[in-house]
Amino acid sequence: MNFDVKVSIILPTHNRAHLLPRAINSVLNQTYPNWELIIVDDGSTDNTKYIIDKFNDRRIKYIQLKSNVGAPEARNIGMVQAKGDFITFLDSDDEYYNNKVEKQLKLFRDSSIPNLGVVSCGRHDFRNKKKYFEWTPTYRGNILKPLLSKRKIGSGTPFLMIKRVIVDEGIFFDPDMPAGQDYDFLVRVCLKYNFDFVEESLVKVHHHSGERVYNHERAILAFELQYKKYRYLLLQDKSVHERFILKQCDLYFSYLQRDRALQLLQTGIPFFTMRKYLWFLFFKNFKSLESLKSRILISLLRKI
Repeated sequence: MNFDVKVSIILPTHNRAHLLPRAINSVLNQTYPNWELIIVDDGSTDNTKYIIDKFNDRRIKYIQLKSNVGAPEARNIGMVQAKGDFITFLDSDDEYYNNKVEKQLKLFRDSSIPNLGVVSCGRHDFRNKKKYFEWTPTYRGNILKPLLSKRKIGSGTPFLMIKRVIVDEGIFFDPDMPAGQDYDFLVRVCLKYNFDFVEESLVKVHHHSGERVYNHERAILAFELQYKKYRYLLLQDKSVHERFILKQCDLYFSYLQRDRALQLLQTGIPFFTMRKYLWFLFFKNFKSLESLKSRILISLLRKI
């Protein structure tokens, strides 16, 4: 493979000095050598700088922010500083397989999909050093409809590699989006560019106590903001709009807001569909997901 193309890897971090060596080493071990690793220290108060200084590699660049601005803005700062022809991302508690960069670059070169702007990949999830989940995307090409329908795409930042032109065109992460910033970013990318993916897992996602705290209030707010932001797109396709609303109802119900789920079901989809009717029956017959029956039924509904 020709090594003339440069890849910028953006790694935001905040008080995760104990996890950084694993992430950094996974970049150092890449089979593709022409990269720069831009570590954006998002106002850490631990020994993050000391840990990074121990790595003696000119390709590692360190940006220290005086205050905590949040991961989306930290990524944006790194993207502005990036010199690469392609840009990819890494979270401080995850790691790449050693052929991640090479495989994604190769697909950019070999893919038959026109107007390709972003390449994703599969993932392995680990807990306590044991792999317990594996997933690979299924949608490629123009993925805007499944993306807006809240289908599982592979939009997480560690999986994405984008062309530099996307940054040059001013597409960045929205720091005002309280959650799901990767989804929001990918929607705006896929308004202009097509999507492809490497058919294998190239990223290890680590789950552990005290990390990756999921704030359901922020998730709900993000859903509501995404609807306002992309309502004009959602209303262009009745089925896409319905699926987005049903996903939002599902989120309300899952966090014990059954009345809000029922209300949105009626107002958000003001017409009859069989999907809507089945969700209505479910919400009427169950108050929560405490029972095994309710969990089995909702898993079936989510596949319709």
